Amino acid sequence: MPVGLVDRPITISLLFVFFVQDIELCLGAGIFFELLWLDSFPAGTYIPPQRQFPLFLTLAISSNISITNPNIFYILLIITIPFAHIGKWLERFHRIAQNKDYDKITKKITTLPSYPLGPRLIKSLMQLLLINITVFFISCIIVTKAITILHNYIPLSTSTKIDWPVIWTVSFIGGILSLRIKKSYLTFIVSYVAAAIMLVFFQ
Repeated sequence: MPVGLVDRPITISLLFVFFVQDIELCLGAGIFFELLWLDSFPAGTYIPPQRQFPLFLTLAISSNISITNPNIFYILLIITIPFAHIGKWLERFHRIAQNKDYDKITKKITTLPSYPLGPRLIKSLMQLLLINITVFFISCIIVTKAITILHNYIPLSTSTKIDWPVIWTVSFIGGILSLRIKKSYLTFIVSYVAAAIMLVFFQ
């Protein structure tokens, strides 16, 4: 499998099925985050939103507190979206923090070609792993608390069920933006406005 496909949300969601045992929930969330940032990919120094982060959060929390109401699960998907940008910020922060080590390694290699890089690489990876694990668990606590508050204090409709096609339509904005064609943007906006009018006046 190409390395570029390993960290895709759809691939991670397939692997998560073995732990969550809910293929509909895993694939649904995977497709949602896959479509949402379809036009974002790493190129040069650009760091795209870490779409794996909200996917892990969504699946871990929904499995932990047994979310079955699709409306609440939809809220969970929306709440976790900003965490993709938190993951992006963490990666940028770690890269900047490693600049000093990079300068030290460069100087060492010029004077000592056989300088061992292994310990430096392991140290960098362990730092990144520790940061990610810490932020992940803190994020889980925050999001779980937010979902609990919403569930207890804000009446969420259970009569109107939100199905996966509706959720995917929201994330399909990313697919539309990836086309880079102005006509596709106009078509999407017109369709969205027409659908909103129909829902308001012909319900």
